[in-house]
Amino acid sequence: MLKNTRKIMMLATVILVVAIAFVSCKKPTGGVPVTDEHGNTITDVNGEVITVIPETVYVTVTDEDGMAVTDKKGKALTTAVYNDITVAIPVTDKDGKAVTDAAGSPVTETIVVKPTFPKQTSKSTGTPGTTSIINVPLTDGLGNTQTDTKGNVITYTKVESDPLPTSPEITKTSWKRTFGGTLQDYIPSVAPTFDGGCVALVVTNSTDADLKGLMNGYSTPATAVVKYDKDGGVEWKKVIGGTGVIALTTVEVAKDGSIYAAGYSTVPGDGQERQGSYDAVVYKLDKNGTKLWARSFGTSTTDMFIDIAVLDDMSVVCVGSVGTNDGDVAAFKRALTDSSCCIVKYSSSGEKLFANIIGGARDRFVGICAAKDGGFYISAVIYSDFFFECKGKSDAAVIKLDSKGKQVWATPISGSNIEYFPGITLANNGDGCVIVGRSNSMDGFFTGELSAKGEYDAYIIRVDKEGTIFWGSPFRGQYDDSFSSVVCTADGYVAAGYSKSSIRDLRAVGNNGGQDIVVACFSYSGELKWTKGLGGSHDEAAESICAVSGGYICAGKTFSSDNALSDIPGQKSNGEYSVGVLFKFTK
Repeated sequence: MLKNTRKIMMLATVILVVAIAFVSCKKPTGGVPVTDEHGNTITDVNGEVITVIPETVYVTVTDEDGMAVTDKKGKALTTAVYNDITVAIPVTDKDGKAVTDAAGSPVTETIVVKPTFPKQTSKSTGTPGTTSIINVPLTDGLGNTQTDTKGNVITYTKVESDPLPTSPEITKTSWKRTFGGTLQDYIPSVAPTFDGGCVALVVTNSTDADLKGLMNGYSTPATAVVKYDKDGGVEWKKVIGGTGVIALTTVEVAKDGSIYAAGYSTVPGDGQERQGSYDAVVYKLDKNGTKLWARSFGTSTTDMFIDIAVLDDMSVVCVGSVGTNDGDVAAFKRALTDSSCCIVKYSSSGEKLFANIIGGARDRFVGICAAKDGGFYISAVIYSDFFFECKGKSDAAVIKLDSKGKQVWATPISGSNIEYFPGITLANNGDGCVIVGRSNSMDGFFTGELSAKGEYDAYIIRVDKEGTIFWGSPFRGQYDDSFSSVVCTADGYVAAGYSKSSIRDLRAVGNNGGQDIVVACFSYSGELKWTKGLGGSHDEAAESICAVSGGYICAGKTFSSDNALSDIPGQKSNGEYSVGVLFKFTK
């Protein structure tokens, strides 16, 4: 049962504020136009201006003591008060074309239009939470005051409260760094270290700039492992490479400081043979970046580890997908020859403790966090009907596995379009998990207040330990919005991703051009607390976020070198190829 959802009442067009132009104090007979924040009229699918007839209640004009104001004959003066109005606005795409349903009928979104009254005078004490009596004039949509027949300004007595203080937000970026060269580079994952710094993975195709002298003739892409101190200084950087591809895309740090990194490679693990085009691979490094061991797992096609969890005994559990039914998975005697989900556990010394292959064609595990009972919560991308009946082009799911990788339950997160939820973290009380991602569905789970309004909307969803969806919250603008990673902190759930939007939940940060990196914090009950953005005139995206002492470190990629990226020391993107970007927010 969905216990809590955020209530969003906004347009799917580029409208931030809707105002009504009150052309006089009399009730209009032909309706007044609905306008956007710039005063531009809003039209329906036929190009006709949308108008509304305000619902009017006539009230007695009073002074600040509540006494009726009378004319010279002792007759009480009255004025019109306009009530809120519900209006159906057609939903349009980014090109201004009407969105239609399966029957071809225009899709509309209901909004509430509220008349606005600017303050004229106030008895406010300035103390948060106290009330004051305000006499405000009736105005039209341009702010012109309305007068009676004698030219006197008509006012309306209003009682309102001064706002309570807002919660503190992350308002400062303490440091920003790029890492890369002149070809394509990005940072897919970052993990905190116990000294307040972090370890970042950089998948690189470059041999110059920050990679100069490190590649040693390695093939590309290779992976750089970079240790940053708490102030963003590079303590050491090393490249894991070879005669083939080594793309490590997820990293975690064990309690002894050792580093686990996993991904995919054409280079087999220590003492192993290459199975296919790409094998899943996991490396263990010491705290100084020296390789301790490497293990691969694969079939004759493409296999990969997508996420890992390091347990208290410093073993590592890897999840991802395998391509077919031979090689390291032949013992499962699967009839299926298409890809499906895999989970593999290794001891701290690299011994394979168990493996399991589960799911149907094209299914894959994309995220993992350890449960309190020794099992695992998994985020998955689902195409088959193995776990449940797939509703869309791809569904998302939260799947509980036991300590041996066997399925306990599966909860679909599905609509008729596309869902992708790669980010997962343990819930604040340890009872279940939270996932983040994106969807463009308007049915199934994503109905009503959760229905997608843009190209894609970002979402955060809480699932309890029994697989029940506890709450879901959208994070949306008018275009493409997505979350990739989430971490549970004392502030709440902090998610990172990207956005092309500038309205609704993105109003506080706007947009610098293309995709911007976006970070958002949600309360433990799913309410949006704050939003932070960082971007240039080209595209940026956050791939990973972690919590460190005093704030958060976010990592990803950028194609920009201007705006918020102009003051970053080091390698800059030329706009054609990305560089890795890493930055810390402090409170």
